[in-house]
This record gives sequence, C-alpha cells and structure tokens, in this order.
Amino acid sequence: MEGIIFQFPDFDDPALSEKAFFFNQPNVFFEQYNDLYPDSWSAVSWEYAAILDIWHAAVEKAGTVNPSSVLAAMKQLGQVTHAFGPAEWWGGDLFGIDNALIGEWPVVTVQDGRARIVEFGSVPDWLHKHGDLLRAEMMDLGQMWQQRIINTRKISGLIRRLALLRCTSLALVSQPYGYLKENYFMAKRIILIHGRSTKPCKSTHEKLVKTALLQGLNRVNEDAAKKVSKREVKLDIVYYGDINNRILAGQFERYEQSLSATDPAFDNVRCLPDDGLFEAVERLATYRTFDRRAYRKVLRDYEDSRFLDSAARAVSTIAAITTATLLNEVAIKRATADMGAYLMQRSVGSEVRERLQSPLKRALKNNDDICLVAHSMGCMVSYDVLWKFSRMSEYRDVRENGNRVARWVTLGCPLGEAGV
Repeated sequence: MEGIIFQFPDFDDPALSEKAFFFNQPNVFFEQYNDLYPDSWSAVSWEYAAILDIWHAAVEKAGTVNPSSVLAAMKQLGQVTHAFGPAEWWGGDLFGIDNALIGEWPVVTVQDGRARIVEFGSVPDWLHKHGDLLRAEMMDLGQMWQQRIINTRKISGLIRRLALLRCTSLALVSQPYGYLKENYFMAKRIILIHGRSTKPCKSTHEKLVKTALLQGLNRVNEDAAKKVSKREVKLDIVYYGDINNRILAGQFERYEQSLSATDPAFDNVRCLPDDGLFEAVERLATYRTFDRRAYRKVLRDYEDSRFLDSAARAVSTIAAITTATLLNEVAIKRATADMGAYLMQRSVGSEVRERLQSPLKRALKNNDDICLVAHSMGCMVSYDVLWKFSRMSEYRDVRENGNRVARWVTLGCPLGEAGV
C-alpha cells in the first residue's frame, strides 16, 4: 500500500494544522465523538461534520428544516466552507443541477501506513482546464444529464406524475419543473453566421470575428466576455465565404483582382488577403463606447460601401411595386451577385444552408441554450434553415427533441426587403 494514492487524509494530518479548518471547534468535536462512539471515527467522519455545519447555517437562515427551503438557503449563502475551506456551487454543466460544492481538495498518498496529504489542488482550476474532455468522456458513456432526460415534455410529464403520487423525494428538488427546465440545457452556445460579399480565408475570418465579438462584449459586460474567452459559453462561427468569393470572382473583374490570397481550407480557393484587417479591428478597440456618434466617425474615417446595398434596396422596392420581377432579379444579380446566386440557384442555396444546418442541428439535439447571431445575407440563410427544421419531414427528429433556438439576433437583416 505504500505510496498508493488514497481518497481521504487522516484527521490529524500535519498539513491541516496550517489550514483554515473545515468545521467549528474540530478538536472538541473529535474528543466528544470519541467519548460517545469509541473506535468508530473513520477517515471521512470529519467530512460529514463539515456538511452538518453547512446544513446548520442554512437551517438558521431558512428558519425551518424543510429540505427545499434549506437547499435554497444554502445557495443563498453564496461561497461556503466545505471540508477543506472555501467552495463554490457547481454541477449544472455536468449533472443538470448546481448541488456540488467544489474548492481545494487534498492529494493524499499512503506513507508509513498513514494517509498523508502531499499537496492541495484546486478542483475549479482542474475543471477549467479539463472540463471539455470530461464532458466528452461523459457523453461517450451516455451519462450527461440531458442524455438521460429525452426532452422537456418528458421532464414535465415526470414531474406531474411524481406530484400526483405525492412522492416525498420530490422535496429534494428545490424548484422542480422550473429548475429542471432551466438546467436541462447542456451548454450556452453562440452560433454566428456572416453576411454577403468577399471574405478572407476561414481561419482569418474566425480570428477577426472572435476578436471583434470580445471587444464588443468587453465594452458592455466583462464577465460575459470572459465566459466566451474561456469557452464557458461556446462559440461556433459559420463560414461560407469561400462560396461568396468563388461566385464574385467569376463574375466581376474588380473582385477577381482583390482576391489575391488563397484559402487552404477550401482547395486554395481565392480569398481576400488579411492586409490591414487585424489593424482595423484593433483600431476599433480604441473606442471605449460605441454609440451613434462613434459609428458616424467610423463611417467618416473608413471606406463605406453601403451604397451598393442601398441601390439594390431602392430598385427592389420599385420593382416590387410595379411587379417587375425580371428587373428585380437583374438588380439583385448585379448589385449583390452572391445573394442573387443564393436566391436563384438551388445548388448554391443548398451548399450555403448546409454550412449552418450541421452545427445548428447538432446544438439543438445536444439541448444547448442557443443564441443565433446572423448578419445580412446570413439572416436569410438562418430563416431558411429554421423553416426547414420546423416544416420538413426529414428534420422531424430535430422538432421532436423539443429544444428551440432561445434567441435569434439579426444585424442588417434584409428579410423585410420587397425583393427578398
């Protein structure tokens, strides 16, 4: 047994003498326990005593021993002291409910027949580094919370049946249906899809988008930015720029000349070089706030090509009023050729939609809490994909899963335009 890793240290471990203790008057408690129950103290007995202290504090706060009220009071205590010091509530991401306390925990080995602490390690730090790997392993084993609960309709049915049976174990859940529904989702996820026109290569585009997103979040909510940066909130960036580049380069000489780089992710298709793009994003970071005044300044200082969209919008509106369908098609094809190809060429439309369909379907079936962010032509793609998911028979499994996109944020959305 010498040197083997063990689960718990002995109560009198020297390493504990330098640490803030885990429950009130530990030595007095130890002596009284041994008087009442000789030779029954085990390596984990002190852990139960620490838990009892947390329960006692929550009972005093709640003014009752009702389990639901005591659990709610425990959560309201915020950071509490568990067996080895300060700890935080955790578990929703893995188990569907934040009912586990995590903090520092000892690394213990057997030395001369005694369980001794070698060092203290941080469980939250370990989870931050290895959480994705742990979740992937749990998914492979089919042990994630949402894998055992098929959909929210079945959850509500289960809760109703338990309530009808007056099941006493229901008291262990502090807010039965609301809490389960809130924690049913596996992860918070942002799915972002770009708009029309030429784009840099996929890897550059993803770096630019993430940098710009974090800049914007830092202006309004630094905690939200940290969660995205640490991947506590997942970010999927949907890219179809290679399709845009291919269409535009084949129709307009000015685009062909500007697409001087290649994208190794798509058979070296021509794309925009990254010359000046990162510098432009960095310059935007100098704006502490981004209000209407700052927006006007950006338009004055940098090239503004919005007139192309405005021209297409004007012609589209006139054509729609006069029912000039051919004029409408010509205007869209000339001013926004990539958008025109998406609308009028079935193969192009299918190719673009597939780029969003795959990650969105996976996130929906994984029961993620989804925020879909779409810009310009990406709004059209999003609408079409959501329509397919909600109507077409081949996506019945997505509908029956019960999950929905929680938020759909559109930027420069053309769906209200007459021609579209």
